[in-house]
Amino acid sequence: MTAEVRLARSADLDEVYALRHEVFVLGQDVPADLERDELDAAADHALARLDGRIVGTGRLVDGRTDEQGRLLPGTAGTVGTIGRMAVAEDARGAGTGRALLDLLVARAAERGLSAVELHAQLHARGFYERAGFTPYGEVYLEAGIEHLGMRRELRRGSPGLRRGRSAPVSGDVAQQLAERMQAEQWRFATAESVTAGLVADRAAQGKGASEWLLGGVVAYASETKQRLLGVAPGPVVNPETAGQMARGVAELMAADVTVSTTGVGGPDPEEGQPAGTVWVGVWVDGQVTTHRLQLAGDPEDICTGAAEAALRLVLGALPAR
Repeated sequence: MTAEVRLARSADLDEVYALRHEVFVLGQDVPADLERDELDAAADHALARLDGRIVGTGRLVDGRTDEQGRLLPGTAGTVGTIGRMAVAEDARGAGTGRALLDLLVARAAERGLSAVELHAQLHARGFYERAGFTPYGEVYLEAGIEHLGMRRELRRGSPGLRRGRSAPVSGDVAQQLAERMQAEQWRFATAESVTAGLVADRAAQGKGASEWLLGGVVAYASETKQRLLGVAPGPVVNPETAGQMARGVAELMAADVTVSTTGVGGPDPEEGQPAGTVWVGVWVDGQVTTHRLQLAGDPEDICTGAAEAALRLVLGALPAR
């Protein structure tokens, strides 16, 4: 199963709005005149496409909105609001919502915003807390559904952070991964190209990593991918390569769970793909899924963003406890 996650283009918006209508209007009885609003026109919309159809979406508004969804004056350029997060029922549980959220947070950082907020449906509070959001204020009703305000501060670009150096993983992703690996007695490994070891570096921040982190393969060159991981000759920025890398390192290290990354770190395009195109492969108990990310920023931003998104996709792919 391959999911492409990227920012929407104008040609995609009819499908985006149709999915939102399906999830919110038909599925949750939200009035249609509340679901669509004037903020859609200027918002950044993200989408997830699977088997030719859009199965997930979300949007980023430049500015802070109140509980009624109205844009507050004077807040543009400082705080963004993420909303309209929707995933088709048959596509849930595969990490799609997390990938969309990560893309929108990355977009907010690219815009130079200092924080992002959202009005979370109360049942989804845990989902957003795991992504680094903190609740504030009181529970309130919107369209007859309980909501809670949540906020995440964004890390400003640090001149001391470079591709090979460690940075804390937001939302305690490494610790969540450690807890799952230890609880299930699973062993974890990575196969990395574009991120060049950053995923393993971040995973090692989890508690007791020596007990569950087997190691990683940095297969930057195509011949290394082929020789060590069994990747087929040819282009490597594609879902097939991501899947073969994840499967190859699972077999090489006898791991239960693996993740792979392959893509274009930039600044120039490669294989006809723009900078920021990253494919992530996740192997769990013999099954592999692949996910496309379209990240923004310089090579450092792309590589660090891909590393964190990869671990989040692993968490999203693990079976429920």
